[in-house]
Amino acid sequence: MLADPVSVVRHAHALTYVTGIRNGGFWAVLYVVAVIGPALLSGYPTIVAFGVLNLVGLTVVAILLVQSFASVWCVYAALASALVLVGMRRRRRLPDPHRMHGVR
Repeated sequence: MLADPVSVVRHAHALTYVTGIRNGGFWAVLYVVAVIGPALLSGYPTIVAFGVLNLVGLTVVAILLVQSFASVWCVYAALASALVLVGMRRRRRLPDPHRMHGVR
């Protein structure tokens, strides 16, 4: 992606990015493993649930919006990140036995 130009095509509700990337499927699988894998392997049930939700969301977006996957997934990921922030703030308010011990 760094060597070739990236062009953007505007659609009614999303953007399509056109790149010269080779082996796109391979890189997509690596991305999914890197982004969703750690959540699925977590010891916290809520984090695992978050990982499952992300996997479902990624799958739905990939199936329904193949051409505009990158732009729609970025919006979904931003919304999911906001949910993570809310969850972390709520968890911080719980008494110590219900969260990890450490520096506050």
